[in-house]
Amino acid sequence: MNTSTLENESNPEPFVSQDDYNLFAQNGRDLDACIVVFLTEMREYYNLRVQDKYIIKEPLESIEQFNREHLLGYPSSGGDAVWDDLFTGPECPIEIFTKSSQDILSHFYNSTFTD
Repeated sequence: MNTSTLENESNPEPFVSQDDYNLFAQNGRDLDACIVVFLTEMREYYNLRVQDKYIIKEPLESIEQFNREHLLGYPSSGGDAVWDDLFTGPECPIEIFTKSSQDILSHFYNSTFTD
């Protein structure tokens, strides 16, 4: 049995890394502040797009929680499918997202919007 594999499974790499913090800082952005805004705006957006049984009732505490509990363990194929459903169709209220959220969406989820 390969114990390093077990260690990696029980301690996966964090979704948000120090490199991410460094990149945001280089661009004059406070990543923690952007994440707080993103979690609020994403919860609002998500709740407008999903069936009532999937509504996020409590405030999100972290991107990792959002990915794990609402995006099927994103990054994952299931998470990609949920993400695609969230942003496909005529009624996608993307105007909810401020610059802070757009920065998170672009950097972590490779999602950008055009006017």
